[in-house]
Amino acid sequence: MTSPNAIPAGPELDKAVHREIMGTDFVPFTFQPSTNIAHAWLVVEKMREKGCGATVTVNPRGTYCAWFNTTYNQRHVAAGDTAPEAICRAALAAVRAQAKERT
Repeated sequence: MTSPNAIPAGPELDKAVHREIMGTDFVPFTFQPSTNIAHAWLVVEKMREKGCGATVTVNPRGTYCAWFNTTYNQRHVAAGDTAPEAICRAALAAVRAQAKERT
C-alpha cells in the first residue's frame, strides 16, 4: 500500500480518503478533500467520530502539518503544501494504523 505521504493532492488521494475514511467506494466528483478545505474539514469531523483528535499547523516557510492522535494515543503526522493535503495524508496514516492495531 502506498504511503500517504507519497500520494499527491488530487483524485488519487481523494479516492483513498473517501474509501478508507468516509467508508464508501463511490466518490462523488465534487468531493475533493485534498484540495478543498471545507471537504477536508469533513474528514477531520469523521476522524473525530472515530475517536481521533486533530491538530493542524503551518510553519513560517508555509508548510502545513497535520496530525491525528488515535485511541491508543499514537500520533500520526503528515505534511503538505496546503492544509487539506496535510489533513488527508495524516488521516490516512491514522486510519491505516488503527486497522493494524485491530489485527
